[in-house]
Amino acid sequence: MSDWKQLRDFIKVESGFAFPSDAFSDFGVPIIRMSDLQKGIVTLNKAARVDPKKVIGLDRFKLQNGDFLIGMSGSLGAYGVVDSELESSYLNQRVGRIVKKDQSSGIYQYLILLLTSSHYLRYANKIATGIAQLNISARQIEDFYSFIPSINEQQVIANILNTLDTQIRQTEALIAKLQHVKQGLLYDLLTRGIDESGQLRPPYEQAPELYKASPLGWIPKEWESTELGNVLSHIDAGRSPNCPDIPAPSGVWGVLKVSAVHPDGFKEQETKIVEQSVFHNPQLEVKDGDLLITRANTPELVGLPCLVYTDRSRLMLSDKTLRLNFKEAQDKAFFFYTLTQSWVRSQIQVAATGTSMSMKNISQSALKSLKVKEPPATEQKMISLRVYEAARQISKESQFLNKLKKQKAGLMDDLLTGRVRVTELIDQQQQAS
Repeated sequence: MSDWKQLRDFIKVESGFAFPSDAFSDFGVPIIRMSDLQKGIVTLNKAARVDPKKVIGLDRFKLQNGDFLIGMSGSLGAYGVVDSELESSYLNQRVGRIVKKDQSSGIYQYLILLLTSSHYLRYANKIATGIAQLNISARQIEDFYSFIPSINEQQVIANILNTLDTQIRQTEALIAKLQHVKQGLLYDLLTRGIDESGQLRPPYEQAPELYKASPLGWIPKEWESTELGNVLSHIDAGRSPNCPDIPAPSGVWGVLKVSAVHPDGFKEQETKIVEQSVFHNPQLEVKDGDLLITRANTPELVGLPCLVYTDRSRLMLSDKTLRLNFKEAQDKAFFFYTLTQSWVRSQIQVAATGTSMSMKNISQSALKSLKVKEPPATEQKMISLRVYEAARQISKESQFLNKLKKQKAGLMDDLLTGRVRVTELIDQQQQAS
């Protein structure tokens, strides 16, 4: 007998109730819609709600802990698992609940994995109807032909992939914890600094004699309160020639989009190709180690800094980006971290000008007038190193996370299509028992 079967032999898809949109409010019973399926979980952050009277007699649409939900409109790859906090929620139309048939010879976890695979997503996108928004029916989901081997093989495959899932969740949690620790460390370093013994100074409340008053509040006695312009040598402004909105390939001259500059990292793919050689300007070329800042952007993003780490060449500053060049004694990374802090961001928000609500500008003179803290040069470098070490640990775990995700994607593609079989592993387990 073939191991390829339709899912309808094992599951049924239950669609949600068509709650009228005019019944939605900010209070009452949560209604789970497509937008509430986020990266494998179901969230109530933006869930619509209805008056409890509206769900009387609709118990069959009430969600249970462990229910697997799948998108049937728009993003057909969206899915999520219901947890105990959502048991009072109800299912809306165009969201499907996967229910295993009582007499089927299928492992529920395995059947769910099939519906999260790239094989299913390709099928769904191919068979879906609609132009502005793709739609797939419950019947079409149930018609999906899948590789469904013996119960033993299903269980082994599910165990392998679930073990990887656990590793991924644990690594994600570790990264979130490390990021939280880094933020706390950064705040302490930029308010208390590092003493001669290499330790964080005690806070002002514990050792007021180590601090002095300044326009920026209490700062260590060895520090100065100054303006950003006093630590800069000069600022480079870019230009934006008229060019097609096509990314510049590696080694080809291009100009940065404003979206290339972000505190999370330099996004070197956010460029436009500059085809006319008359506009190629080596003096505006972005170099590894540059500190860039956006001159014009939305109110939330104007004045965002970015430390450049790249081996790309021939990428030029645009008219919406600036390069901050520092005096020799100053540590560029220290001032990058400073420019990301809320007490500097609030100054930028005030200094930004423009009548448009969607676009603001900040002038070079306004940037130079920003109030910043200036520790001694050696302490600046020590602070930057501490933050770098914390960031390096996060980067290391992020690389491991990406490796796990690639490994899982590869295994899903192999194991859930029968390309690689686990029968030998099953035989080994049976012999061992």
